[in-house]
Amino acid sequence: MLPGGCVTGDVITGTAVNGITLTTAGNSADLSVTGTGGIDVTEFNTITLTDVDTANGAISVTRAGRSRPLTCQSLTDADANDISLIATGGGALSSPPSMPGH
Repeated sequence: MLPGGCVTGDVITGTAVNGITLTTAGNSADLSVTGTGGIDVTEFNTITLTDVDTANGAISVTRAGRSRPLTCQSLTDADANDISLIATGGGALSSPPSMPGH
């Protein structure tokens, strides 16, 4: 993929130590940050957030369609570790997210 490009596929999977920033066109996402750092995803379609988690960071998912958050969590309870799910094209959540510990 070229810098500034779009990651495409059925399932978008990634693990990083210090943060993930992606532009995607996928059906589902399984993303984890194992250290300090957040997850920032811009999605062009509808997406299922199968398992999106950070050890210590915020999560932001902006998408044009609906999202189905199955598990979205920041494992460190801190004011800066917000979870934001933003619809830009009139989409909505198709089910409430599972946020263990909250």
